[in-house]
Amino acid sequence: GFSSFQAAASDLAAMGAAPLAARSALTLPPGFSERELAALSRGQAEAAAATRCPIVGGNVASAPLLSVTTTVLGHARRPLGRDGARPGDECWLIGDVGLAGAGFALLDSRRRPRVDAPERRCIAAWRRPTALLARGLALVPLAHAAIDGSDGLAGDATRLAFASRVRSEERRVGKECRSRW
Repeated sequence: GFSSFQAAASDLAAMGAAPLAARSALTLPPGFSERELAALSRGQAEAAAATRCPIVGGNVASAPLLSVTTTVLGHARRPLGRDGARPGDECWLIGDVGLAGAGFALLDSRRRPRVDAPERRCIAAWRRPTALLARGLALVPLAHAAIDGSDGLAGDATRLAFASRVRSEERRVGKECRSRW
C-alpha cells in the first residue's frame, strides 16, 4: 500500500505538481485475510499522511490476484512534461539513485542481510520509497522537462529524449560525467 501510493505521488513530483487527493482500487484474491487488508490499508494511510494527500475514494473487488492501483491527482502551475528538453539542457538526477534496486537485490538473494547501515538503508528504500515532492516543485523554475526515473536511468532518459525530439550526449569533465541534451 505504501509503495503504490508513493510511486503515484512520485509521478506528480516529476511533473512539478503538488498532490491534492488520491483514489485507491484494490482487487483481493480468495483467502486474503483481514489482517493483510489492515496492513495494506495502514500502508496507504501512512503514505497519504506523509504526502499530506487524502484518499478520497476507490474501489475494492475480488479477483484471482492481488492488485493495488493508486491514482494521485495533483495541481501544477506549469507542469513539466517529457517533451520540453532543449539542446544544451543538462540532465540532473535527484535523490539517491539505485538504492531501492540494491535493496531488492539484497532481499531477493535469500541471504540474511547484514545489519550494517548501508544495507539497511537500501532495504528501507525498497520497502518504503519516498516521493520527492518538494524537490520536484523546486525544479519547476529551472527545468524544461522531467521524468520519474524509477524505471531506470537509461530507459527513462531515452523516453525523455524521444519525446523532446533531442538526443542525449555524455561527456567527461574532470572526474564528473555530465549529460546534455
